[in-house]
Amino acid sequence: MWKNKLKITAAALLMAAELAAGGLAGADEPGLLFGPTVTLRQNADGVRTLEDLKAVDGNFLLAFQQDLGENFMKLCEAAGVTVYLNSVGRPALRPGADPGDYYQHSIFGAFGRDWREFLLRNAGRQDLHGLCCVPDEFTWHNAQLQYTLSIRPPRDWPFYPSDETIGRRFKQETGLELPRFGHSRVLDGRDPAQRSYAAIRYRWTAEVLKEWSDQIRSVNPRLKVGAVLTTLPAYGLERYPSGIAWDRLGESGALDLAVVTAFGTGHDYRGLDTHYLISETAATLAAAFGPAVKTGVAICLYSQNVESDTQTLIRSIGGLYLPTPLRPVDIYGTHIASAFHGARVFSAYDGRYVFPSWASTFSAEKQAALKSGYDYLRRIDSYLVSGKAPSEIVVLLSRAGEDYYQLDNARSGRGAVDDGSAGIWEVGGWAQPANFYAWQGNYNQESSRGFRAQAGTLRYLMKRGHLFRVRYLDQSGRLDLAGARTVILPFPYSLPAAALEKIEAAVNAGANLVIMNQLGELDEQGRPAPGGAALARLIPVQKGDEVEFGGLAFLAAPPSEARYSEKGGFFAPALKPGPGTEAAATDQAGNVLVARRRLGQGWVYFTAGLTPDQARDEASYRVMDRLVGLAFQSGSADPLPVAALNDIEAGFRRLGDGAYLGVINWSRRPQKAVYRLPEDLARARRWQPLNLDTSSTTGVTVDEKGQVTFELEPYSVKGVIFHNSPD
Repeated sequence: MWKNKLKITAAALLMAAELAAGGLAGADEPGLLFGPTVTLRQNADGVRTLEDLKAVDGNFLLAFQQDLGENFMKLCEAAGVTVYLNSVGRPALRPGADPGDYYQHSIFGAFGRDWREFLLRNAGRQDLHGLCCVPDEFTWHNAQLQYTLSIRPPRDWPFYPSDETIGRRFKQETGLELPRFGHSRVLDGRDPAQRSYAAIRYRWTAEVLKEWSDQIRSVNPRLKVGAVLTTLPAYGLERYPSGIAWDRLGESGALDLAVVTAFGTGHDYRGLDTHYLISETAATLAAAFGPAVKTGVAICLYSQNVESDTQTLIRSIGGLYLPTPLRPVDIYGTHIASAFHGARVFSAYDGRYVFPSWASTFSAEKQAALKSGYDYLRRIDSYLVSGKAPSEIVVLLSRAGEDYYQLDNARSGRGAVDDGSAGIWEVGGWAQPANFYAWQGNYNQESSRGFRAQAGTLRYLMKRGHLFRVRYLDQSGRLDLAGARTVILPFPYSLPAAALEKIEAAVNAGANLVIMNQLGELDEQGRPAPGGAALARLIPVQKGDEVEFGGLAFLAAPPSEARYSEKGGFFAPALKPGPGTEAAATDQAGNVLVARRRLGQGWVYFTAGLTPDQARDEASYRVMDRLVGLAFQSGSADPLPVAALNDIEAGFRRLGDGAYLGVINWSRRPQKAVYRLPEDLARARRWQPLNLDTSSTTGVTVDEKGQVTFELEPYSVKGVIFHNSPD
């Protein structure tokens, strides 16, 4: 085929939960794996032919409740379809006392026992390629939220388990009583039980999943073990406060495949920027699971972009949700961008992806967009799978820190009904509450600051065309900062001591550390850090009153010579630099926005109120431009944009003595992207343009200055491969 560089594998993940999410995996050899999932309306034993399969395939989330039928398995084998089984013996939800209210069964009670029995009953099957331990994050996570499916979301978002087995388990381990659930309650970090529960549920999740996966492998070592994580880690409207901690789960080594469904592209809550949700998800999941996931992170493209026959999307435009034309880049762009950031597997619910002849029911435009995206990924597969990722800009996230901050600040939240942000419900959106962690509106803005700062930093880097990698603070045992030149901590509210030691060592060795918003006030268990905020030892500084920053100046010269050429326009706490710390950016009134301190061979920067959000304030992006490190002049190992880009997403991999650099122009306008090349690539023996349009090699040039220039048409994808070998 392609000499073992790539194997495109059609795969079927068969599921039977009333709320289910799908993913897939394929062959053992490395490579990007593309393929579908299938949901069935009836017992698979009734499937006799391809036409039968086509007839029963249809609505999402409808499936059979029985074991896989023999005829169906033979059909899949003949078609080269790998099968991951995901099914449950009972519904995950049960009705509550009030209409529209549902409770979720606990994984530790009868529901969990039934699920484990189902897994072990099927683990010995030789016709399966894998089992998915987790039917759905809604079912798996230990908070077991009660939520409302009515048109009016609940005023307060609950944290408490609705299944009594959780409370009993918690009391047995801690001696504490969890509060009873009620709509009138809000999160309260002052409650010892809530604070303890916020930390303990992470460990429970990893321990139980590891136990189940070990039992499956003991029965059938060849069977792959997967998990379906429905909620996107970076999905603003589905960021539940008590879901899975992906970093802890990834570190457990329990999984061969982590699947996540890309709901965001279908609803387009963030307008034309919604596609970045997929990139954020791929980057965060790939970082969370890393080498622990042998097959890779799967992006299940459950979206109107690909699967429905509609040619429009509901986009958020000026506060209104309006149907707008589908762009082909919404299809091929999400495939390519998510692969840039670490996705190894793609899947979809629709059976038309199992057998190519069925794709004729898609519009010609969608068929062409799918084909062009897959074809491009085939051509760069070896680089994406085996290549070395960018190393110089590292973003350190903490999922636990987000949750602890939300717990401590949730009482300041406002309801979606209060701020009028429930409008999406009127156009068919179903994420609840409608605007819980959204960027528009005012719903619970303070408690969601941790999420918004971390997601906003990733969004900034992607929109500006930066090359970066993501790591998790709570995975301090495998935290590697080798080669890092700029380390960014968007919201270090909680910080393990081991991670702090590695960060300090990187700065002493010459890295620039950019600390935003918090200074490590808590340890990894959510307790106050011993001796005060941990990062204060790297940069002594205090937060003052909040002020509105006007024209900012970064002080590369004495303050008397500073030029206040940048517009401000956002509110943030003014800083009071401590001993050995100086102002790095001020406004004309002398208010300090950014403080800095020399540490070893590097610098430590701190800003207290920066949440990068271009939609709200372009000034936050200009401040980030200065902090991230566009000014690298020489010695870089990664390509660097020579000027600030906008809506140009990039991917880069080194492989052997060569490398691949690619860019996506998400804009409807032509754009130019210029990157400064590392010295070895600037001297490369050969370079080869690699554009989405295979018939074109135009618009890519490498000059004698060591720069590569991409002339980008609207919605285009272009790249270049460098070779240093003789042939």
